Amino acid sequence: MTPSHPAGHPTATAPAPVPEERRRTLLTPLEGSRFDAEHPLVGQVFLVDVPFDAKDPLQPEVSSKERPALVVAASSEELLVRPIYSNQSPTRSVFLAWRRVGLDHVSFIDDARVTVPLAHADLHQSLGQLTTSEWNALS
Repeated sequence: MTPSHPAGHPTATAPAPVPEERRRTLLTPLEGSRFDAEHPLVGQVFLVDVPFDAKDPLQPEVSSKERPALVVAASSEELLVRPIYSNQSPTRSVFLAWRRVGLDHVSFIDDARVTVPLAHADLHQSLGQLTTSEWNALS
C-alpha cells in the first residue's frame, strides 16, 4: 500500500539533497606549476605576514604586516593567499565570513593573490575554514 496524504493522494518522496561542491580555484599556469589547489589548507584563514607593495617613507624598515588571509592554494614551502583587510578598496569585496572566523569588524578580501613562505604563517591555529557556500560566494 502506498502512503498517502490526508486527501488520498500518494506521497511523493523528495529527492536526496545533492551536496554542494566547492568551486575549484583557477590558477595561472605559473601558479599551477608551484601550488596545489586541492591542498588540505585551502579554504582556511590564517594570520600571515603579508608583504607591502611599496616602502612606507615614514617606516622604511617595515616590509610586511601580519593580517588574516584566506589560503587559495599551497605547496610544501609556500601559501598562495588572498589577504583580508579592514578597509575597503576597489579590488576588495566584503569577506562574508568575517564574524564567524573571529574577526572583530567587517573585513574585506582582496582580489590579489600573494605568495607567502610557510615560515611567515601561523599554521598552529586556523581562524576558521570557509564553508562550501562561503567559498563559492567569493568573487
